[in-house]
Amino acid sequence: MNLPTETAADRRTQRELANARQAGTAPPEVDVKTGAMINPHNPEFITKRPWYLADGGDGIGGPSLDHQADQRRDEDKRELSMSEADRLVREERERIKQKLERQRLKQKSKKKRSGYEDDDDDLF
Repeated sequence: MNLPTETAADRRTQRELANARQAGTAPPEVDVKTGAMINPHNPEFITKRPWYLADGGDGIGGPSLDHQADQRRDEDKRELSMSEADRLVREERERIKQKLERQRLKQKSKKKRSGYEDDDDDLF
């Protein structure tokens, strides 16, 4: 991988351009995908795509904030309302309650079948 080396003069001109954009004397960067203005006060680590993220396959280079967008699928973005969450909790509690009741009845029927009906089974 041959990365172009950046000279001190290149870094100086980039810094001067960034300072001019922050001061408002130079036009701000424009998102290459959406055409929206990129706030010049955003730090570079936010506006530049990280090196470990692929180009996205579109071949478009340049400033963009699309890597900051929510990458989840639509079905994963769905959020529960408080009433939905309460309903789910009630259903789960009811399911657990029924399961425990079934287990208790099963144990009770085993004791009756074995002829042992004493409730003090923790003595042995």
